[in-house]
Amino acid sequence: MARAAGLLLVVAALPLLANLPQNAAQNPGTLSHGFHVSMLTCAELFLLGAMVAWYGIGRPGRLAGSARHRHCTLAAPTLAPPP
Repeated sequence: MARAAGLLLVVAALPLLANLPQNAAQNPGTLSHGFHVSMLTCAELFLLGAMVAWYGIGRPGRLAGSARHRHCTLAAPTLAPPP
């Protein structure tokens, strides 16, 4: 649901960010400029999302061994043998 809402928001806001007028389809120069601005904006949003994911998703190598095992045994104590 959040993905669909985000996609709709970007699709609605992209022409405004690219400064496209309503009659851009009749003027090829304006449409070409708006396309290039839109592609740069999408690339910037993609990089922003990648940075948020890189910083936001924890890397398992940073955890101490005891914390990693404690998480596993708390999540499924009957399936995992004791460390």
